[in-house]
This record gives sequence, structure tokens and C-alpha cells, in this order.
Amino acid sequence: MEELNYQKAFEELQQIVKSMQEEMTSIDELTEQSKRAAFLINFCQEKLRKTEEEINSLFDSNE
Repeated sequence: MEELNYQKAFEELQQIVKSMQEEMTSIDELTEQSKRAAFLINFCQEKLRKTEEEINSLFDSNE
């Protein structure tokens, strides 16, 4: 299985949103896609938070 990274998660999230907006998602798939979207949002937020912390620590160590 391919490892999830920010770019892949964001692209998958965009696809889910697009299919929902275009009403391409059936009612049966809606719950699963909503759960996957929530997971991807959390994944992206955590990745951004960790990246911000790493960048901040780099600048803090240079002072």
C-alpha cells in the first residue's frame, strides 16, 4: 500500500468534494466518503501543524 502524504491526501480530498458537489456520490457512498474526508482533513491539518512546528524550531535555534 502506498504511503499517504500531504499532496495525495489533499488531492483525494478535492476529488471527494468535487464528486459531492456534482452529486456523483450516491447516498450509500456518502457516509463512507464523509468519514474518509474527515480523516483526510485531520491528516492534512496534523501535517501542517508538524511542519509549522519544525520550521519554527529551525528559526528558534538560529536566534
